[in-house]
Amino acid sequence: MTISPEKRAYLRTYLKKYLRIDYAEDDDFITDIILTGFNYLEDAIDHFGELYAGDTDFADKADMWVITQWAPPMYDQREGMFNPDTAMNYAARAMLTQLQMHKYEPEEEDADE
Repeated sequence: MTISPEKRAYLRTYLKKYLRIDYAEDDDFITDIILTGFNYLEDAIDHFGELYAGDTDFADKADMWVITQWAPPMYDQREGMFNPDTAMNYAARAMLTQLQMHKYEPEEEDADE
């Protein structure tokens, strides 16, 4: 799945507001965190790319998961702060389960073709 440069910039701005980051030094790292979050979702959810591209409700939920559940702990661990007891919290797991339950229904081709 490819995230357009415009979408990357939008998500980075949104995440920086969410984390209250007002400087640009970490912009590349923040973008990498966002992309890694989408890669995680792509591996965890069947037909993720098709669902993301074809269903704005699903895409909005996926964006929110990356911004609120994936990115903050990843950003906090940027200085090598690793806690071996860290696990995905309940809210992140619940949101991921909802995304995984989203049903992909490919469009049927026209029978006249």
